[in-house]
Amino acid sequence: MIATSRRCIVPLDVYPSALAPMSRRKCMWYDIYMTKSQVKDVLDRVLSWSEERQKDVMQVLSVMEKQDKNPYRLTDEQVAEVRRRRAKKNPKYITLAEARKQFRRTRI
Repeated sequence: MIATSRRCIVPLDVYPSALAPMSRRKCMWYDIYMTKSQVKDVLDRVLSWSEERQKDVMQVLSVMEKQDKNPYRLTDEQVAEVRRRRAKKNPKYITLAEARKQFRRTRI
């Protein structure tokens, strides 16, 4: 039996973290084919690692699982907006006091 994993390569110019969600239509895909025995072999080796490394594996796998269950994805337009904003050379920043003032004004 062959297990197939399909993963998205996320452009780092859009997201600094490769674990961030993105519109699936704009992803470059690659496929990894592993047999169940290969997966089992890797997991068996993990059991021989230090407790600290095993915790790292659990954290990574938990993040991957959580990501796969996340229903939220950016649209193509949202991805374009993120790119546009990140490319802006002199973005306008406001102080914390100004932000609080604006939020107070718009509070319902």
